Formats: sequence, C-alpha cells, structure tokens
Amino acid sequence: MRIGLNKEKSVVVAGKLNKYLADLHVLYAKLHNYHWNVVGLGFFEMHLKLEELYTATALEIDTVAERILQLEERPLASMKAYLETTTLKEANSEKIKPAAAAKDILADYETVLKEIREIVLLADENNDDQTVALLDGAIANYEKQIWMLSAYLD
Repeated sequence: MRIGLNKEKSVVVAGKLNKYLADLHVLYAKLHNYHWNVVGLGFFEMHLKLEELYTATALEIDTVAERILQLEERPLASMKAYLETTTLKEANSEKIKPAAAAKDILADYETVLKEIREIVLLADENNDDQTVALLDGAIANYEKQIWMLSAYLD
C-alpha cells in the first residue's frame, strides 16, 4: 500500500467508512427533508439548524469519500448502495414538528457516533492516524450536536 498501512486492515477500515458514507447520505437526505417539511412552533430555529446540519454533512460526505480513496478502495456512489448499507431509516416527505425532527435526528446522530468510535478503534489498530484524526473531528461535532439537540428537547 502506497501510504504505508496494512492493506488487509485498511480494507476493513474502508468498508466501515463506506457504511459511514452511506449513513451520511441518508442523513443528508433526511435533514433536507425535515428542513423543507418542518412546521409549527420552533419552525424558525429548526429550519435554520437543519440547514446548518445538512451543509456540514455535505462536507463530511466528501471528506469520508476521499479518505476511502486514499485507502485505495472505492467509495459507495449510488443511492441503491447507500440504502442497502445504511442502518438509518429514511423519512417520508410530510409535515413534521420541530421536536419530532430533533428527536429523530438525535437518535441518528447517536447511532452514527457509536459507529464512528468503532472505526476509530480499527483505524488505530492499523496506525492509520489520518483516519483517526478525521474521525476525531467528526466525534467532536456529533457530541456537540447531540448535546444541542438534547438541550433543545429538554
């Protein structure tokens, strides 16, 4: 492997990153869905927050896909593949109250955070400092958003 990592371990890490990539795509679609469909008391705050979240998710998608390529693997790149791989659930295009949207996003973020931590352990076993660093930033972001969404719902 050109970047000096163990190939077999990198394949496993890239596979887990592809799962994360699939989750990010489903999350991105859901955040947009809720952004367009949120109604009721708290609309203004949640509408803006959802835009902030899907913008950050779009950047994360590109970063994760590029890391998979650096590990000499191919990122998933179709909705079919994302939906077959993710554990997150899509949302219907229908009106949703801000608290319901926040609760659903909070659950998804908690799921994704758990998965990211598992990838960090695998990457660390492979001395894959760059994947660990990339995911450390993601962990910090998800922890902050989980705290903020929890405070919103309290």
